[in-house]
Amino acid sequence: MSNDRYNNFSELKNNETEGIDYIIRYQNKMTKWAVLTPHGGGIEPGTSELVKAIANDNYSYYSLEGTKRKNNGDLHITSEFFDEIHGIEIAESAENILAFHGCAKYPSKILVGGLDIKNRALLTALLQQAGFNVDNNPPPELSGSKPNNICNRGKTGIGIQLELDVTVRKKLFKGLDRKGRIEKMPAFYDLVKAVKEFLKKS
Repeated sequence: MSNDRYNNFSELKNNETEGIDYIIRYQNKMTKWAVLTPHGGGIEPGTSELVKAIANDNYSYYSLEGTKRKNNGDLHITSEFFDEIHGIEIAESAENILAFHGCAKYPSKILVGGLDIKNRALLTALLQQAGFNVDNNPPPELSGSKPNNICNRGKTGIGIQLELDVTVRKKLFKGLDRKGRIEKMPAFYDLVKAVKEFLKKS
């Protein structure tokens, strides 16, 4: 069972105001890989900045971003139940999905989950080469192993879910508040470079 305030996007939409409480950004390039976060902006801070920097103008991307002054966690919809129409369209138009999330309780770790075991190994290796502490065996609740998880909604039915602990995300930006995330640290660019290399090789 989920502890989320909203069980699906319809519930969220009926209680929150688009353009004030949240915004949705996306581009569909019909690329092999789509890069996305269902928990961007203030929901899991740092994920939307990574998605946009990695996708740039080269890949499909999607980001639902919390823009509330506080309580952005209310906008969290568990990935298994995430059904916002543009997000699903982006996911289903790509062969593979790389989804970014934020977590806590796993200091200095990036957890690599999803059903795409082969590409998970490649991404893990590239992130480790870039100096990141990567765990390719995440706990069940962060494993991204359910078929309905948005990371597995591409044409292949298998994708990758990256969970970045808050301690990792803090090293990517001057701060994790809205103002702090404007200024990126060297580790941000190291991570983006490693993921871009992965997307080209996979």
